[in-house]
Amino acid sequence: MECKNCMDCTVCPEIKEIEDRFSLVLERVNGRIIDNNSEILWSESSVRFLCLLSHEVVGTIFSKGKIKDFIWFGEPISESSLLQVVHLVRRNLYGGNLEIINVRGLGYALINKEGLVNVSAN
Repeated sequence: MECKNCMDCTVCPEIKEIEDRFSLVLERVNGRIIDNNSEILWSESSVRFLCLLSHEVVGTIFSKGKIKDFIWFGEPISESSLLQVVHLVRRNLYGGNLEIINVRGLGYALINKEGLVNVSAN
């Protein structure tokens, strides 16, 4: 799966799938992306991370390299930039059924807190 590189995730053809999977209604307001359901702010990078997560089955492990390449189109970025995006998405998803976990030494996976899932490498 590749990003459509729309430069504005809120108009991307994939946005409906992202909104459905994560129960969001995203809209760009005054240059910021906001979820109209919760009024939570999202960064462009965090929405791209959701896009990546939405195209694989729950439990798929994404390496840090794959996440960086997808979000930042292969541009070199610091480890802290990736950690900030993961933290923001975790915080914004808090309280829902889906959660991002760290799979030590492998990367990150989206899991369903309601039931156990098999975690598999992507």
